[in-house]
Amino acid sequence: MLTILDRFKRDLQGDRFFATTPVAIVAVSAGVDSMTLLTMMQQLPSPHPRIVVAHVNHELRSQSIEEEKFLRCYCRQHGLTLAVAHWDRDRHPDHGIEEAGRRFRYRYFARLMKQYGAGVLLTAHHQDDQAETILMKLTRGGEIDTIAGLQKRRSFAGGYLLRPCLDFTKKELRQYARENHVRWYEDATNADLTIQRNRYRHRILPALKRENPRVVDHLSEFHNQLVTLLRFRDEELNRLMKKCVQDGKLILPAYQRLSSNAQQLVLVAWLKQLGLINLKKALLQELLALIDNPQKPQAQMSLPQNHLLVKTYSYLIVTRPAKEQKRAQQREGAVLKLGQWFSTREGQIAVQSCRPADLNGQLVAKMWLRPDQLPLSIRQWQRGDRLRLRNGHHQRVSRILIDQHVPANVRHSQQVLVDRHDRVLWVIGRKTAWYDYPQHPQAGHDYYLVRRSNTTGGSKTE
Repeated sequence: MLTILDRFKRDLQGDRFFATTPVAIVAVSAGVDSMTLLTMMQQLPSPHPRIVVAHVNHELRSQSIEEEKFLRCYCRQHGLTLAVAHWDRDRHPDHGIEEAGRRFRYRYFARLMKQYGAGVLLTAHHQDDQAETILMKLTRGGEIDTIAGLQKRRSFAGGYLLRPCLDFTKKELRQYARENHVRWYEDATNADLTIQRNRYRHRILPALKRENPRVVDHLSEFHNQLVTLLRFRDEELNRLMKKCVQDGKLILPAYQRLSSNAQQLVLVAWLKQLGLINLKKALLQELLALIDNPQKPQAQMSLPQNHLLVKTYSYLIVTRPAKEQKRAQQREGAVLKLGQWFSTREGQIAVQSCRPADLNGQLVAKMWLRPDQLPLSIRQWQRGDRLRLRNGHHQRVSRILIDQHVPANVRHSQQVLVDRHDRVLWVIGRKTAWYDYPQHPQAGHDYYLVRRSNTTGGSKTE
């Protein structure tokens, strides 16, 4: 019978993940799962990639300091490279700390992938994690794609995110750790039942195991079957979409030859391509009825986000009402060309793609932008405009003007810098938005916002 280490080696060598990458990032928290993963990685036969241990100190517990010291000592003794990031306490949100911490970790891992030229990131998620995730998503509801749970392999930061322990249970990992004298730390927060995942881990999943000791295996098999079905669905949808969609239009003669089930899937996929996701069931049923109604060869229907579905005799399109299009054109304002100075009421500003040695002005902010956010524009602020803050919340531009005591007769002329999606990046001369680096920083670029002020008021950034 193969040991857990034999299975681990067989799976990684069989997938040939390390044949083309010189470096592998291993996410290690100092808990039993990740320390077992790291230990097994060290047992891989040569040639294997160089291991970079990635550790995030979330600064949530006093024990975090001890865990970081332990990992520094461990990596030094075993000749491993260690990379550590601290999630400063002043950046912790008041709500949703688990999700915020996860985003911070994966942004950091993505930067390490680029820094070390790594082709793969490995995490220690196991079968019990998979079971918890599936149960949580089933309870929460949502699209079937998300209910499938954790993927063993997916694209990440120009390489892959790999979860090689998904075939092992928590019990198997602990047993390996004990038998091989692996040292680890127990995270005290794992017992905190105010955290949703902990309630599933310590209450719900154990109760299901009492009903059926093999429930974790069954949920893992459910995941495998669902992933296979979803892949088949996507292949079939791609084939049908090529027949039914041309130049962004849904071609009705081809669409109406499909079965009713296929029609619904194609309609949802087409609307997703246009940015309309998570539509309510009642709205979808109304859309399907409109499309199928021969008494209405031409019709219109309002959709979320100020979109309009237009039905003609032979196709469907999604557009915006004429009034909304006009308002959108007015919102675009004046386009700000990169590297060129632009005169505003607050002075001259410029956005540059590389930081010059001599700015000949004041550096206001450094921004990371995706290509789809360009070009940037300058326009007057409007009611409803909001600015993203460092804590992930938003502040209305009207409140910023009030807080900075801008006279009421001057507020109407305040200008803002917006991206292509009309998101406010800067209340010019007053406050800039806060934008975190994403998981895939190579998909965008750093830009520098520079100002030549001819007013007495300074620029406030956040």
